Parts: sequence; structure tokens; C-alpha cells
Amino acid sequence: MIDFFENDWNCLLPELFCVVTSVALVLFGAAYGMYVTGNAGDQMVGTLRVRLRESQAQPGLLSSGALGALILVYVCGLILHRPITQGSCCASGFVLDSLSSQCQLILVGAAFFSLFLSMNYMRQQALNGFECVCLMLFSTCGGMFLICSADLMSLFFSLEIQSVCFYVLAATARNSEFSTEAGLKYLVLGAFSSGVLLFGCSLLYGFCGTTSLYELANLTAIPWGDTITAPGGRLGCGVGLVFILFGVLFKLGAAPFHNWVPDVYDGAPIGITTFFAAVPKVAIMAFLLRVSTQLSQMWPQMLTSILACCCLLSLFLGAIGALGQRKLKRLFAYGAIAHVGYLLMALCSASPEGVQWMFFYLTLYALQVLCGFGLLMCPGRREWVFSYQGTCYLSELSTIMKTNPVLAMSFTITLFSMAGIPPLAGFLAKYFILLSAFNAKLYLLGFIGALLTVISCVEIRAQRSVNLLGT
Repeated sequence: MIDFFENDWNCLLPELFCVVTSVALVLFGAAYGMYVTGNAGDQMVGTLRVRLRESQAQPGLLSSGALGALILVYVCGLILHRPITQGSCCASGFVLDSLSSQCQLILVGAAFFSLFLSMNYMRQQALNGFECVCLMLFSTCGGMFLICSADLMSLFFSLEIQSVCFYVLAATARNSEFSTEAGLKYLVLGAFSSGVLLFGCSLLYGFCGTTSLYELANLTAIPWGDTITAPGGRLGCGVGLVFILFGVLFKLGAAPFHNWVPDVYDGAPIGITTFFAAVPKVAIMAFLLRVSTQLSQMWPQMLTSILACCCLLSLFLGAIGALGQRKLKRLFAYGAIAHVGYLLMALCSASPEGVQWMFFYLTLYALQVLCGFGLLMCPGRREWVFSYQGTCYLSELSTIMKTNPVLAMSFTITLFSMAGIPPLAGFLAKYFILLSAFNAKLYLLGFIGALLTVISCVEIRAQRSVNLLGT
């Protein structure tokens, strides 16, 4: 690792480019809105004037979406051709390595496709398009900073940048009571989890005197009696680490901190739900991997036990909770909880192959989520192709094979892959996750994970295929 001066911003060139261009896009959207409002015509009043303004504001949405997608493309190029690939900056608050570069590519790619899939939906639903695009870009910036964070303070600020944007995005549909409720629940529960996370950071700083992950790792490499002399130092550091883990797991949507996931997925607009499902898990899992590898020597058995319990609960509640769902977005929400369980299973294995298959599973899950929600935003009938006629309930899929067979088969294959039915890619991802768990001698996790996978497959084959194919 190479240490640079604090003002050497070449290390964070893609992140800073994303921040600056996102701010510029906000200014562009505000200026364009003022221009449209000023030229709408003062002679028109009432409904006609509102309709004229809305019709003239639509190109602004398309322009903002195109600029946002172009920004993400340039960010990908900067990540691939970063001037500095190995090093640290900002007083070792951020670190650059192969892990951060690869995870940032996955994150930006998922954000690009989420934005691309959401544009038509936002235009049809008359949402504030340029505001949604800017918030998506800012949350992507927060995720990029979170991936390369190596300090508890940079962790908190990066996570809050991402979370605050999510709170607003969840309540984007101002005319929908469900969207407002989702944004309010997400805000209240997210603020509580942020407080828990910050309390854990304060405990670690109070007993260790530092917030850097690398300095904390150096302290744990020495016997506790030589480094922490405060009364109850070992217990306080362990409790602080547990609070940090709880706050991060809440942001990830792992059980038993999963109560907000179905409500937020169901209440938020489906284009925003796509972004929620695909983007933040990449950043949070990357940081969780960094924390678990650096600070696992504090109380490794406790950390492993907590992650294993959350893994089991996520697998069980995700598979069982999806059985009684009638809404497609809630079905995907419980599926997301179950997939988080498999990601935590790979993290519990604490082996290089487990980490490798975890990111393979994460990449594949992002692709499956983008494909699934993209198909939900497609029209159920071929004659509805120029208007939004998305699918909300499972009962609406009963005749889709007759009205749109291509959509029916594509959605069926996507669900089968998410359930892990061979020979699809989802089966390979789950197989290698379970194999890494058995190789790490986590037989209970592997056995329960395989059993719940069978339950998910039975559910998908027996119920969802009947609705999709109309047989």
C-alpha cells in the first residue's frame, strides 16, 4: 500500500467526477425547469396550463436520463483507467485495491441499467424525472465511497449519503399514499439503524482511540492487555462491533432487521424498487467483507455466530414468507431477504473461494433483479406497448401466456433462475455457495440452505408457473 497526501485526489477521481457531474445535473434540471415554466404562457390558466407545462417538461426528463446514463458510462471508464489502482488517501480513510475496483464496476453497471429501465416508467407516471435521476446518481456516489471506505467515519458518511437519497426516492410518487408510507417507514427505521451504527462507532473509538480499520486491526493483532487498559475494554469493543454489525445488516435487509424491506419494496414506485434491489447490496457487502476480514480477530466466534444466525433467519423467513404473497413486488422483497442469507453464508465461510462465489452470486443476483423488474414494467399485452400497463399481482399473470408469450417465457426463466433450478445460472451460483459452506465445515448452514432452496423451487414450480403459463 502506498500512502499519499490528503490532497492527492487522483485516488478518488471516479468518485469525484460522479459527485461534480451529479451537482451539475441538478443545476441543469433546475435551470431547465425555470425555463419551461417561464415560457409556458401566462395567458393559459388552470388545467390547460398545467398540461402544457407537463408536456413541455417531458424532454427534460429524457435529457436528464440520457445525461445520467452518460455520466455512469464515463464513471465506468474512469474506474477501468484509474490513475492510481493501489493506495490510500484522506488519512487512510479510503483505500484502493482490486476489491474496490471490481465492486464499483458492478455497482455502477447495476445503477446504469436501473436508470435505463426506469426512464419510461417515470415518464408514464409523470414523476419528477430529473430529481429521481440526480438522487440515483448521488446514491451511487455514496455506494462508491462506501466500497473503498477504510474508516468508521467514512463508513457512516458514505452510508448516510446513500440512505438519505433512498428515503427521498421511496416517497417519490407524491400522489400515492403507499409511496409516502414507504418513505416514512424507511426514514424512521433507517434513522434508528444509523443511530445504532454511530453508537457502535463511538464505543470503538472510546476504547481504542481510533476509527481506522487498519489501526484497529493492528490493535487486535497484539494481546488485549497490552493495548486496551480501560476497564471493560474488551467487552466494550465487542459490543461496539456488534452494534456496527447490526446497523450494517439493517441497511442490507437481513433478518431479523428485514421488516422494512417488503413495505418499502411494495410502496415505492417499481422503477425505484429496481434500484433499491440491485444497487445498495453490492456496496454494503463489499464493506461488510472488508470489516469482517480486518476486525474479525476481536471476537471472531461472536461475529461468526451473529452472521450465521442472521443467515439462517434470512433464509427461513425469505423462503417461508414468500409462500403467502400475492403481490409481485412483495414476492421479490422476500426473495431478496433469502438471497441476502446466501450472501451471508458465503461470508461466514471465511475462505477465498467463498468470497469469490459471493461476488459471483451478487453479480448474478443484480442481473436477475434487473431482468425481473424490467419484465414487470413491460406491458402484459402486445397492444399496450405504448402505454404503461405493468403487472402488480400474481393473478394478473394467469393469461399472460396467451397475450404476450415472449414476456411469459422470459419471466418464467428469470424466476426459475432466482429459485435455483438447474441448468440455469442461479443453480450454479447457489451450488457453489453451498459447496463453500460445506468446505468450511458449516454443515448446518449448508444443509438448511439446501433444504430451503428446495422449498423455494417447489413454490416457484407449483404456483408461479401455473399463473404464468395459464395451465
